[in-house]
Amino acid sequence: MSLPWPPEVLPRTPPLAPANAGVLPLQPRFVRRVSNKERVLVGLDADGTPNSVTVVQTSRLNRLGDYVFAIPAPVVSVLPGPGTESQPGQRTNQILWQGFSPGQRVLSARAELRLEESAPYLPVKVRMAPGDGRTTVFIENQTGVAVPSYTGDVEPVSLAQVLARIRTAMRRNLFAEGLNVELRGRKTPRQVEVAAPLRVTGTVGTKRFSALLDGLDRKAVRVTVPDEKPKVAFTVRTGAERSAPLAICLSASRSVKMPTSLFPSQITTAPVRCARSSCSTVPTVSSAVAAKG
Repeated sequence: MSLPWPPEVLPRTPPLAPANAGVLPLQPRFVRRVSNKERVLVGLDADGTPNSVTVVQTSRLNRLGDYVFAIPAPVVSVLPGPGTESQPGQRTNQILWQGFSPGQRVLSARAELRLEESAPYLPVKVRMAPGDGRTTVFIENQTGVAVPSYTGDVEPVSLAQVLARIRTAMRRNLFAEGLNVELRGRKTPRQVEVAAPLRVTGTVGTKRFSALLDGLDRKAVRVTVPDEKPKVAFTVRTGAERSAPLAICLSASRSVKMPTSLFPSQITTAPVRCARSSCSTVPTVSSAVAAKG
């Protein structure tokens, strides 16, 4: 029996990839060994509604050779980002890169995105409730989703092999593929609720706060200050505490504890939290996100 594969059962968006895009002027050529980091800046109205979404994306090429490639995105405008060693181009729904890497090259672009195609996929929702000389700010983890899975009784040796492959894939920032286990008896289909844990840190007025929102047991944080128009600024990063265990339940009667390995400031393969009543393992690619008012 094959375990559910994340790209097949999880939502396909994000990443944001508009269906209509321009044609590349040259044949795509891609230099391997690329590291990537994204920072998403979100502007908020007084009630917490997003009014702008801007992404600063920085890629580092770590190999000699020519490169020509495009990054799909619902872009309105594209400008050079901090530290870039090449100028980005723009076509319909694309950020373009073309040049030569002498062995290492930093590519950075600052892209303003169309609000209606990007705001619905932000990982948190913000609501501000002023009144009686004070304001309460609610920040909610919006990453929760129900995915198809199943339960059953798994043979222990095949289970141990699968867990080893999952650990290896996570260390390499990859999806684990071909996860087959030996099932004893029948499997029972069911829906499993999963979510990406988010660490939210920031200030509301002069009050500092920090909260881990796992998206299931704790979905939101509430901060109240004695000010009807406080300045709100916070950062959202993917991942739980490094020491927090993740329960991976692959049978109806057994669960195995597995340590997480997270790198919040980079795109990384990170475990997704699942409901305690029925767990599975669903690694996902996620990126660092920052929001400011």
